[in-house]
Amino acid sequence: MSYDSLLIKNGYILTLNPQRQILSNGAIYIENEKIVEVGKAEDLKAHKAEKVIDGKNKIVMPGLIDTHVHLAQALIRGCADDVALVDWLKKYVWVLQGNFTHDDGRVSAELCMAEMVRTGTTSFVECMIHSRYGFDGIAKAVEKVGMRGALSKIVMDSTGYADSADIMYPGMVENAEECLTETEQMYKKWHGKADGRIQVWYGLRSLGGVTPELFKDVARRTREKNTHMTMHLGEVIDDVRYVKENFDTT
Repeated sequence: MSYDSLLIKNGYILTLNPQRQILSNGAIYIENEKIVEVGKAEDLKAHKAEKVIDGKNKIVMPGLIDTHVHLAQALIRGCADDVALVDWLKKYVWVLQGNFTHDDGRVSAELCMAEMVRTGTTSFVECMIHSRYGFDGIAKAVEKVGMRGALSKIVMDSTGYADSADIMYPGMVENAEECLTETEQMYKKWHGKADGRIQVWYGLRSLGGVTPELFKDVARRTREKNTHMTMHLGEVIDDVRYVKENFDTT
């Protein structure tokens, strides 16, 4: 249930302002979903809120931020957690996700967001949305739930992972042109929507899934659009070795 105005009082307020103040017996007044004032409960008592929450003996803080989440994996949590990364991807995760429908992608995203909100996370970066998950449906879910989400569309031009060539399940394969075209479309449609809560990023595949040429192309597009890109790096020790041997860097 939502309220036009809300007052949280008597709590310990972690302001995270430049001075990193912690206010005891603090209060926050919210109006039309915007924070209007933060201060001592005594100083905010003039506000007549539709809903008042007593925060005594509780901490009130800004929402947590998850900087790397896979919305599509909420439905398959616990699947083969005891195997090595490449086997986990090749034999289990990619096979399951490679058969997702748009409804699967939306429902998994809704489940994941419900869990995040329940535990205090209000913003997230989704690192790789495959075409088969249904970008539109996921973006609409973010808009409805009220979270802040950076939604990254998968970009790839290879089907390997580091030294393991051509291991990707067919249902997970996309070509570079398809990836870039859909990212452009979703950027035009969704970037900055929901009062700025939704951003569209480029989600580069893991090592071995993106050639240097595509990486440079995405970097150029990111700068032109003033958006961002995200990528898996250093998931396992073999990633470090692969980068060192192939690119002479860390």
